[in-house]
Amino acid sequence: MNRRELRASLYLPIVIILGIWVMGLLVYVVTPGNFNTAVGIAVSAALFLYLIYWTRHAQPRTRAIAVLLAVPALVGITMGMVYGRASYTVGGVSLTVLLLILQRALSTPISYRFAYRHFQNGHNDEALRLINRAIASRPHYWESYQLKALIHLSQMDFFRAEESVRDGLAIQPDAAPLHNTLGQIYLAQNQFAAARDQFIQALETEPDDGITWYFLGLSQYRLAAFRDSAESLTIAIKSSLRYVDYELLAHYYLWRNLEALEMPQEANRVREKLPEFAAGLPVLQSRLAGQTGYPHAEMMQADLAEIESAIPDK
Repeated sequence: MNRRELRASLYLPIVIILGIWVMGLLVYVVTPGNFNTAVGIAVSAALFLYLIYWTRHAQPRTRAIAVLLAVPALVGITMGMVYGRASYTVGGVSLTVLLLILQRALSTPISYRFAYRHFQNGHNDEALRLINRAIASRPHYWESYQLKALIHLSQMDFFRAEESVRDGLAIQPDAAPLHNTLGQIYLAQNQFAAARDQFIQALETEPDDGITWYFLGLSQYRLAAFRDSAESLTIAIKSSLRYVDYELLAHYYLWRNLEALEMPQEANRVREKLPEFAAGLPVLQSRLAGQTGYPHAEMMQADLAEIESAIPDK
């Protein structure tokens, strides 16, 4: 954590609390007889303005939909504070959640859902046929291009995978999943600097994504930027990696970074944690066995062999 982040973590909560207290005091002074009403309106207005600010980089259509869907929740919060009844707040928020679910269901092409299911089950040819149908029916749905890129990537067709990502970025330039996928395409081809740059771009939009932090750390490790890699992998581990295979790899590369930085005690502590994620090793070995022949595979095979030797009883 740098000094700027440290100051923010210390001072920002204090500033927010003082701001709320001052706002409440001003409201009480100006409208003592309608305190609850004034505070309710003020809180809802503040939330509405924050929503406008938070969606400032979104496309106009997406921004308008987000604001409209938030209206029931904001109205419910306001009425709940004015009348002192939680049912208004719960009802308003529930209606917004329901509208979000309906909006997502209606906006996602059916062909995309079936294509994703086939891709998850390893049926790449059928997945590719369905995702092409989804793109034909909804050419501005950028998620389809990302899925198409992942299908081509799993087939080691790097040219078509990158082409699909570029098509998606033409629609949504700041989509973090697209930059993440493009980074993986470069990583598979040993283009580590280009991969690093794409993961950094993805994190600018989604800074809390642990998987992207892992891939950034791996790219930096391959570039021998051991200190940067150790920092990225530490963030990845502290985030939610969700999968035991990623946990295993993140700890392995952190261990190797710390060794390269001549920090033996810290390195040993990380190495001792590898058996906790031993269940991820056969997953990684099986995945690599099914995707051989790409440039980065040889490095990954060597890493998995070292992980296996570092885990007792393996």
